Amino acid sequence: MAAEPLRPPPSVLEQVMGAVVADLRPHELLEIGPDAWLGRPAAEAALRHVVDSMGGLRARRCRIEQARGPGPAEPVWVRMTVSARFGVDLASVTARVRQMIISAGERTLGVPIAGVDIHVEDVWEEPEVARR
Repeated sequence: MAAEPLRPPPSVLEQVMGAVVADLRPHELLEIGPDAWLGRPAAEAALRHVVDSMGGLRARRCRIEQARGPGPAEPVWVRMTVSARFGVDLASVTARVRQMIISAGERTLGVPIAGVDIHVEDVWEEPEVARR
């Protein structure tokens, strides 16, 4: 699995654009290049969707932090809070989610990612009907 190339779902770009259009109020921007900016809420929503599209975890909160510098766009740090399905291998699923967030951030959003923190704050169990 580690050698597999990572490809975010094609729907990520559509969802980012939808979030950008829907969120027209003033907000913080992420610098993604010279004279290029991306709304922080849109980027955070897109990364939450990446987590929600994978099995075993559900996104709760996402915060993207970017240091401001005089030079080119600084990489960002993503802090994601999730809930996990009971019995899932947390080490494996969080490592895969971390890889998907980095891939989606860099390839789809154009935001270089320096690191990803994932905090598991809750656990849920599938209903009895779903287990049969």
